[in-house]
Amino acid sequence: MEFPVICGKAGKVIWVTGFSGAGKSTLARAIQLGLRESRRASVVIDGDMIRSICGHDCGFDAGERIRNARRVAGFAKLVAEQDVIAVVATISLYHEVHAWNRIHLPGYFEVLLETDIATCRRRDTKRVYRHDVRGVEADVVGIGIAAELPLAPDLRLDNSSDREDVAELAGTVLRAAGLTARLERS
Repeated sequence: MEFPVICGKAGKVIWVTGFSGAGKSTLARAIQLGLRESRRASVVIDGDMIRSICGHDCGFDAGERIRNARRVAGFAKLVAEQDVIAVVATISLYHEVHAWNRIHLPGYFEVLLETDIATCRRRDTKRVYRHDVRGVEADVVGIGIAAELPLAPDLRLDNSSDREDVAELAGTVLRAAGLTARLERS
């Protein structure tokens, strides 16, 4: 019996970044659903999921956030090199992370999910913004930690309105990343 050689040519990394509460995880799951409908193998990799898998040993200051982003990138690279599309949802708003990703991740496609802080606060299911409201210094990107927004994302999406259709946003990402052809040909 022969096994196929895994060449890493079909793998790709869609990296969705933005503030906490921007809708990154929701968008990543919608992208994955679109990929599933077009019969493409994909895995969602969430920054919080990686923290959990690794035992929550990374903190939330800038250095520890970069450390976690590097882990996320490592998992994404592993997945993409096996001809699977990695859909990443993580804050990771650091230029050094974006630069490394562009060089090292197969088929890297960066999506900046732009959402104003007021909307993020309103959607704050993880309660990360509550510290800022009480005046306590917090390790919140965009509040207590400066955000380094991507310098040249492949796609910018505005998700400040609660009226945005996540399926429509996911379709925009898939078209921009060139990942709709199989579905259209099927």
